[in-house]
Amino acid sequence: GSTEEKLQAALNELCHQLNAGQGALYQVKGSDENKTLELTSSFALVLAEGEGTPSFHWGEGLIGDVAASGKSTYLDELPEGYSSRIESGLGSALPKFLFIFPIKKENESVGVIEIATFSNLSESKRQQVQESVSILADINIR
Repeated sequence: GSTEEKLQAALNELCHQLNAGQGALYQVKGSDENKTLELTSSFALVLAEGEGTPSFHWGEGLIGDVAASGKSTYLDELPEGYSSRIESGLGSALPKFLFIFPIKKENESVGVIEIATFSNLSESKRQQVQESVSILADINIR
């Protein structure tokens, strides 16, 4: 399959392993001065009607900051309205935790993965995710 199909399959698998409610994968686009991160794969993410594909400038917001710093971050106790609801046929709820990991190739961020969950991830689980995410860089992300 194509690179996009492989990345989508990898994101789906990661979200299933973590019991994540939502996931998003952003790829770095553009050159040095004009780098942006564009949403290229998602898991159970429902964008509002008329809302364009999310993108961030390098260093902008949490997504851009994780890419620029190369360091993962997480938020707990997300404020009301911060995240979109995780929806199913039976109902919807807001996630409680947000984990954002850089995807690095040769020590340079080539993308970012964002995972929303209802429960916290243990330190060992986060380490496992970081290792899985580093494998994504080998899918020829750039």
